[in-house]
Amino acid sequence: MLWRTQPIFTYLGACVLVGLLISPVRAEDLSAHLGLFANAKEVFRPLWADPREIQIALRLTTPVGHKNLGDIAVGEYFGLYRWALPLPDAYLQWSIAGGFFSRFDLVVPEKDNQVTDCIATMPVDMRIG
Repeated sequence: MLWRTQPIFTYLGACVLVGLLISPVRAEDLSAHLGLFANAKEVFRPLWADPREIQIALRLTTPVGHKNLGDIAVGEYFGLYRWALPLPDAYLQWSIAGGFFSRFDLVVPEKDNQVTDCIATMPVDMRIG
């Protein structure tokens, strides 16, 4: 029985080895993206667990009331400018971000829009190390 599963493990092991060999050894050098219109998600990665983080998402939530609610989030960060600080691997970035967050009641036939929030921000991020 073991001889039949051995080619599968060999194939999976080869795929993992190839994936490790072609992946980058270290993170990308951010100094290549200095100046105007730098990528806003390189300095700090966005939070995944925050439902109000500016993102593109579609969720089905069931709160304590056991009514199904649908959440839609549409938004994006846009880097305006990035400066290199005199310390090694240190950057200061100014960005602009905006997004819309809507919640819908999915239980009723009309699928009522309960709330829509609009968020706009201009964060200044500093990364050292």
